[in-house]
Amino acid sequence: MEPTHDGPLDERAISRDFAVFEHFIRREDMEGMVRTLQAEKIAVRRSTDGTTQWRESVIMGHSLQPKFWIEVRENDFAKAKYTIREAAEAAWTGETIDQHPFADYASDELRTILTQEDYYGIEATVVARNLLLQRGENVALKEIRDANRHRNSAKLSPKEGTQVYVIAGTIIGAVAGLYLNVIAFMAALGVLIYYASGKQRDGDGKQHFIYVARTRVRGKWGTGVVALGLAFGLLNYFWLHWIHIEPVQSWFWLWR
Repeated sequence: MEPTHDGPLDERAISRDFAVFEHFIRREDMEGMVRTLQAEKIAVRRSTDGTTQWRESVIMGHSLQPKFWIEVRENDFAKAKYTIREAAEAAWTGETIDQHPFADYASDELRTILTQEDYYGIEATVVARNLLLQRGENVALKEIRDANRHRNSAKLSPKEGTQVYVIAGTIIGAVAGLYLNVIAFMAALGVLIYYASGKQRDGDGKQHFIYVARTRVRGKWGTGVVALGLAFGLLNYFWLHWIHIEPVQSWFWLWR
């Protein structure tokens, strides 16, 4: 069943391949982009629909949870970016662009925006470029796109994880599992899973591992050790009684 395009999306109609596409400070800006995308039959879900969760770094912008954001399907990212760019080109021309807040920016500031599309967003870069062209400035789009591509490639390159954190997470998680300390166990497990399978998305919505293969293997081994610690902790608590453990609070074990 496809999501409808004329109101809040039904959670049952949302597939799991949606990812954060853009964030906003103002709700009206979000709604404007939603209308633009929906006009091109691109399924969108808003942060205000109550069906979304902020699980990952955004494609354009910082990774801190914003006030509003939208998600689109991964395979619609390229179409959505093209749609937003074309709409911005049509909207911000002639006298209209002189009313944009960026019109008061110095040329160097506009160039900064133009070379950081992943942070400022597509519409902002279109406005910055058009203002520079209006001022008679030379805008070498190929050089800018190459620079953006190089910067994004470097940012998406897998990095080496801190081995000390993996070891510490493994030890803490295993001990917490053994003693059935749920909070410490879940915190350590979350860190290890992040090292083992954490991903980030590029501008086309494709996922890339955050860490190199060696770090991911360490994270997987750590996750396995932590799981064994919990398994032995449960076995000890219910049957073996080799290690004394204070009674677990009843709300931890709903079946008891």
